[in-house]
Amino acid sequence: MLNLLIAVMGPAIMEPAIYPTLRLRMGASGQVAEGLVCTVGAFVLGLSIFAKWRPSVAMWLWIGGFYWLSLGALRLPVAGFGARFHELSGQGCAQYASALSCFYYPTYTIPALRLISYSLGANPRPVLGRRHIHARCPQVSSSRHSNS
Repeated sequence: MLNLLIAVMGPAIMEPAIYPTLRLRMGASGQVAEGLVCTVGAFVLGLSIFAKWRPSVAMWLWIGGFYWLSLGALRLPVAGFGARFHELSGQGCAQYASALSCFYYPTYTIPALRLISYSLGANPRPVLGRRHIHARCPQVSSSRHSNS
């Protein structure tokens, strides 16, 4: 439960410091800046949690993020994959201030991105590779060999 709270709220705490600078540099594409900040922030936060504590629960948070995004997609009252993607990606809010998109993007997409990115950061083996992790973290490789 603590990992879930950290994954969703951690990047939200970091955003106010980083987001205005990115928004000024990226211009009108605020959704891109917000998505970038929340994704990278959650990944770095997950990576730092992995380096310190190596929680095994954190690697499964992506399932909750995928479920939350799927729930948002199923609750949208629009038909077709393209229309659902348009509303969940925030493009509708940026282009023509769609009330659906302005509600669904921060409610479903941003928390899902945070959970998935945090989970990837907390379990960097699929991203960085097993050899890279064992070379950087000797305690992981030594504990692995002592159990055999």
